[in-house]
Amino acid sequence: MLPAARQVDQRKYTSLLAQGGGGSIGNNTGLTETAAVPNPHVDLQHDEQPPQEDPQPAPSRYSLHKQREINAWKDVREPIFCTSLKLSGPLSNTCSICRKEHTEDMSLYRCMDCGPTATFCIECLKQQHKNSLHLPEVWKDHCFQPMLDICNFLHRVDHPSCPSSYYREVRVFDNSGRLRFVHINFCKCEPELVSLVRYGLWGASENPQTAFAVSLLEWLVILGNECHVSVEGFCNSIRWKNNLSLPEINML
Repeated sequence: MLPAARQVDQRKYTSLLAQGGGGSIGNNTGLTETAAVPNPHVDLQHDEQPPQEDPQPAPSRYSLHKQREINAWKDVREPIFCTSLKLSGPLSNTCSICRKEHTEDMSLYRCMDCGPTATFCIECLKQQHKNSLHLPEVWKDHCFQPMLDICNFLHRVDHPSCPSSYYREVRVFDNSGRLRFVHINFCKCEPELVSLVRYGLWGASENPQTAFAVSLLEWLVILGNECHVSVEGFCNSIRWKNNLSLPEINML
């Protein structure tokens, strides 16, 4: 038979278990600690840890390569911008042909069709641009301005002394799509369309008032075949590139 004190402790322990509690019994010392009863009103979710996010994957070799390219362009962006500004003015005061120095009483010319560094005096400019559809520029009023009266004649060098030769003004779209009014040398020995082909031009009609550079038409064919560019889209592109007006582009 258990001692009286032990029986009392046993009854207390049984009563706590019936109420949902718990406890521990010490060695021959009775009930020494009572476990806390859970409170149903306490939210237990605040002790839960938030879900851990997956670590970011390492960048691929392709993305690292592209980032290096972007950084490389950032390093040269400022020098490229400064150089483009310098190209808007004369790069040299010396003629590229005769090496004559430019003085205050003479004009300086350049031709972007010949190259961005091609500068000329007036004598060399006329000599180099005979029978040419280039568009030279003259440095005037702190900017380069186009010279429309230099390259506006095309001559037949292979048939110079024909008694039936004559000149007629034709609207010409050159290889860059610029509209020019050119005096072209024809003769009655052959049709005008044939003479235009000699100059690298293609007439728009049997009695041509407008002609196109063959290289410009080649671009139209290539872009039409490869990129499915329409004729109207090609003409509009020429308009925006060369600042042509709507009546001028309607000549195409």
